[in-house]
Amino acid sequence: DSDDWAWSLALTSNMVPAMKVKTKNGQAALGDSAALPIGKWTHIAATFDGAMVKLYRQGELVTLLQVFEPDVTDLPLIMGASGGQAPAYFAGFLDDVTILATALDFADDPDQDGTPDFLDVCPGESDPDQLDCDEDGFGDECDPVSSCEEEEGE
Repeated sequence: DSDDWAWSLALTSNMVPAMKVKTKNGQAALGDSAALPIGKWTHIAATFDGAMVKLYRQGELVTLLQVFEPDVTDLPLIMGASGGQAPAYFAGFLDDVTILATALDFADDPDQDGTPDFLDVCPGESDPDQLDCDEDGFGDECDPVSSCEEEEGE
């Protein structure tokens, strides 16, 4: 039931990211224009500043919606499920979930490697190739425990 939540960030049945915000007259909803690729990690972010909902994919703004009369004071955030009488829970993985009180600066790239810090596999160290051979989330340039060199030498 839409009365049980304030915000939701979920995938539609077509694998399209969607953000909803409860309003005094129902809900404000917006969705991405394309489905997520299956089997590939995708960074999805949504922001709400009290008047505008924005949905981002891989750091790029994909859609926005002005929200009139939001009603989100003390209700929960739902991630990975669609509401209704019988919730349909997300069957994939949510990784590195972070809820922030302020929006990220998508241009923030202190190491100037061309990748914003929130997507950078090696923040703080210039790594324009963004290589992560063992896919552990730490870029090859700053990985304290990389098993890739050992595997190549065997």
